[in-house]
Amino acid sequence: NTLAILVWYFGKHGFSHNSSGLAGLYFNCPALGVVSDKSWKVIRHPSFYHTRGIQPNYRLAESNVGFDARQNIEGWEKKEYNDAGWLQAIEKGCPPVKPWGKLVERPVPLFKNCGLSHYVKTEKEGNRIIGYLPADIHVTPYIKLKARTGLLIDMRTDDYIMDLNTACASVRTEYITREGEQEFETFAWMNGHKVIYTVPEGVEVLDLKYRETGYNTDFTGYFLCEDTFYNTLWEKARRTVYVNMRDNFSDCPERERGQWWGDLTNEIAQIHYGFDTRALMLAEKAIRNLVDWQRSDGTMFAPVPAGNWYDELPQQIMASTGYYGCWDYFMYTGDSSLIRYIYPAIKKYIAVWKLDENNLVMHRKGEWDWADWGDNIDNKLLDNAWYTLLLKGAAGMARICGDEATASAYEQTMEKIRIAVNRHCRTGALYRSPGYKGLTDDRANAMMILSGIADSSCYESIAALLNNEMRASPYMERYVLEALCVMKKYDIAMKRMKTRYAPMVSAPFSTLWELWNYRPETNSNGTYNHGWSGGPMIILSKYIAGIAPETPGYSTYRIWPNECGMKEINCRVSTIKGDILFYMNNSESWKKEYRLSSPPGTTAILRLPGNCARYKIKVNGRTIVAFDETPVRDIEGCRIIRRDKEYFYLAIDPGYWVIEGI
Repeated sequence: NTLAILVWYFGKHGFSHNSSGLAGLYFNCPALGVVSDKSWKVIRHPSFYHTRGIQPNYRLAESNVGFDARQNIEGWEKKEYNDAGWLQAIEKGCPPVKPWGKLVERPVPLFKNCGLSHYVKTEKEGNRIIGYLPADIHVTPYIKLKARTGLLIDMRTDDYIMDLNTACASVRTEYITREGEQEFETFAWMNGHKVIYTVPEGVEVLDLKYRETGYNTDFTGYFLCEDTFYNTLWEKARRTVYVNMRDNFSDCPERERGQWWGDLTNEIAQIHYGFDTRALMLAEKAIRNLVDWQRSDGTMFAPVPAGNWYDELPQQIMASTGYYGCWDYFMYTGDSSLIRYIYPAIKKYIAVWKLDENNLVMHRKGEWDWADWGDNIDNKLLDNAWYTLLLKGAAGMARICGDEATASAYEQTMEKIRIAVNRHCRTGALYRSPGYKGLTDDRANAMMILSGIADSSCYESIAALLNNEMRASPYMERYVLEALCVMKKYDIAMKRMKTRYAPMVSAPFSTLWELWNYRPETNSNGTYNHGWSGGPMIILSKYIAGIAPETPGYSTYRIWPNECGMKEINCRVSTIKGDILFYMNNSESWKKEYRLSSPPGTTAILRLPGNCARYKIKVNGRTIVAFDETPVRDIEGCRIIRRDKEYFYLAIDPGYWVIEGI
């Protein structure tokens, strides 16, 4: 047998790559007698070249690919090929010596490879042929052609240049023809809704295809209701997350490909509802990356792993390491081993922050003092919310690690901040930090709710603010909508969602935008596929369908649907315990129906509205509640655990259940 390997060396840093500085290949399989040593032959492939003109922007580790078919080494991968003219490989030692460093086992699946497929359709415009893709996906374009020698073909996507700015360029491929019939597929993945081939005269195109690749997970989750607006929005949010998943999460797949943790906090919250559990492996990898790159002074930065970025965005790091970041991931997975791994780093990071003489959080600018896009941002008020949530998540982590004293100290600090913010920042039933001159910030007031700093006496005023002020970017919009749901203002949340996302839902894209005012005619005002934009997916699955873990890892979970006028909700969530399937139908005036398939090893807490029935509630055909004063009775596997003025709460064992209110 002969082993022949083509190795791609990036040779430069990027936002998701720290270059070793030297090309190399290492493997070690002594059981088969196959190791990477000096017995190997090596040559630099002469067909690949550096393109001229516009290059990928500095954030990308990848370069453009140029391939000159006239220089190709025909049959180099075949056993009979004569490699006598190649050089002997040079041994560089065994890991962890440089350039290898410490090796880490790949923690995520190999990429999904969907094979070559024909485009949805193709159109010819002058010397360009446009291949339409089924969605915004990762592709490697393919072409089969007949030509004379020396003609250059360009391959790129519609997403190649952002904001008419070549400094934001993504990747493209050039192919120089040889004589005769030939075919070529680039190794450089790119993304978009269209692949654009620029083909000169003298080339006869015989076939065009593309190969979709991506993170290896399936689209198992769903949310469906009778309003196609929300269905479309949910699906576009999932598409947006998926196009930002590969060997790391990213904020956008063309301009940066970097793990910005503000985006990632939202993305991880979405993968629990959209994909199978293989997606969790990418999230765990990202969390470990973050703490592994912690600096000696305790600060953290993102994106990592990176070779040309070192700047901390303090509020993004607090978001990622706190209650809505790492702790939220733990609630969905129950992975306490990960908590024990990351807790020392988070404890060290918390110590970087200080309170002032009024017990308010002292603002830290980091290297990039960024809270959100837009205007009227109450930065210091947000500091207090994010730090409180950081402490809340860390207190839970401390208890898992047996550090009760630190957990108690964190909770005492949270209480100090709560008292201080209400004393120094509360104006009536709204919040503004001392010295802040802008309009009252919708984002910061939403975060007062989520952090627990604001109590229920503020709900009506803050809800009114969020009903009228819409300044949060798509990144912070997730938290605004979530705050409305926490206050049980579901109708306002759904109305705001529809108002803000209407242009994105109606746009001819499969993904959601970075900003609210993307301009498709010039591909400007941000990207059209930004990872932070999918907050509605969380809201619809977690609060409207109402599915979320009550205890870590879904041992106990809630289904607390909030209908918001909807007659039907159909939802599926893949968990580490198995799939949850939930269906609600109240289209008949005289009956409400709920169907639940609950996986083994779980207890579901189903919340039913008090008006779900006029006469009785039946479970699998048996009456458990009758409104003629008949005593409540449980049945095997289903019991009423409490009842208040608004709701019934049923504890339900694994299996398939039909609950009817008639």
